[in-house]
Amino acid sequence: MVPFLSAITLLIFAVSARTTDTIKKYSLQDILSIANKRGSRIEIIQARTDADLQQVEIYKAEAYPNIDFSTSVGYANQSLLGRPFESSSFIDRIDGFLFSWTFSLQQPLFKFGQIINSFKLASLSKKIAQNSSDLQRDNYFLEVINQFIQAYTGQFDYIIATQSLSRSERIYQRTLLDYETGRVSNRELLRTQASLEGDRALLVSSSGNRALSIRKLNVLIGLDDTADYLLVLDTSGSFLQIPSRPDRENLQIVLKRLEADFNTYLRKNAWSSFFPSLNLFGSIFNEFMAVDTSGLAEMFLLEPQAGEAVPEIPVSTDFFNPDLINYSIGIELSWNIFDGKRSFAQYRQAKRQEKATFLELEQLERENRNEIQEIKNQITVADNSIEAYRLQFEASQKALLQADTDFQDGFIDAISYLEIEQEYRNAALNLDNQRLRRLLLQAQLRVALGLRIFGD
Repeated sequence: MVPFLSAITLLIFAVSARTTDTIKKYSLQDILSIANKRGSRIEIIQARTDADLQQVEIYKAEAYPNIDFSTSVGYANQSLLGRPFESSSFIDRIDGFLFSWTFSLQQPLFKFGQIINSFKLASLSKKIAQNSSDLQRDNYFLEVINQFIQAYTGQFDYIIATQSLSRSERIYQRTLLDYETGRVSNRELLRTQASLEGDRALLVSSSGNRALSIRKLNVLIGLDDTADYLLVLDTSGSFLQIPSRPDRENLQIVLKRLEADFNTYLRKNAWSSFFPSLNLFGSIFNEFMAVDTSGLAEMFLLEPQAGEAVPEIPVSTDFFNPDLINYSIGIELSWNIFDGKRSFAQYRQAKRQEKATFLELEQLERENRNEIQEIKNQITVADNSIEAYRLQFEASQKALLQADTDFQDGFIDAISYLEIEQEYRNAALNLDNQRLRRLLLQAQLRVALGLRIFGD
């Protein structure tokens, strides 16, 4: 059964929109669905998550081989002293363009646990990125719910202001007629006139507040700034219900535990840096020089002596043969003996960060238990308040209906009627505020328990 206030909301706002066909109606679940599909914040969260996930490959790369290729070209002047050639002349220096290339590979073999730790850090990085994304989404949806509540409150205030203005105009016209016939005093007329002007000002204010809160909600969830619609309150909050035995854990605690494990492996890596590491290396390389032999020609144009062979003018390959490939392979031991206490400082830093994270985890677990119990207590108080305000609203509603009849029949004056109408307005606002508060508490409890607000 649709609550009376919801029915009034639908009816009056539809009238103010002039047609029930052109105004859209969105529940909180609809708003969250729109935010999940169109909200720019979701895209930002996803983009940051994708960026954080790249850290997984960075840590894995610590255990994989490192393959490099390098090449260079330049002009060189080299000495060849002590190097014999087939010619009878001795050449001590050569000039030319030097070209070299190297293809190398280095594979870590043993680093006192750092290779295994790199895979552990990669796995933890992935879990941290995923859980961080879930937590950011929940915080975003909590923000959407808060803005939904503000927008719905602005809409409800506007509806109540519309109702009150309609009654005030009717009461004022009736009081004015009675004043002209001498049935009421000038004080009563002025009181009803003041109430009328106050309701007019309230309508203008509530209309502006509603438009502003709807615009903020539109920006937050990705709708057009000028989009207008009717917000419908599902007081049951069925999609936010809490299971009897939640099987999740608060995401902040999950993230802090992952961070603690992460810092543990960082501390182990810092400790490993005190010990040597073994790496397998290998490379193939070559160097070729395009020698400028033009200046050497005169040395080989001299007439040979009797019995001597005719020397040939040298070419580039006489000095460097590009077909000859060099290679190297071996095992490298590397040990950082002294680095200005940097390794000691890094180890102490990692150890203290690990300790601080575990202390934060313990504190966070205690705070989470208290938060869960506090929210549950607030929900119980809200449930009791809703029931009390519901009874108050039903009583004030009956009193207002009776006051309408009594005022028409002349049994009560305008001032008494306005007081009864104010009581009805306050009761309606109190009931609505408590329902909205309980809805927010439900969402906060889901986050505290580690349950997703939307899209679980």
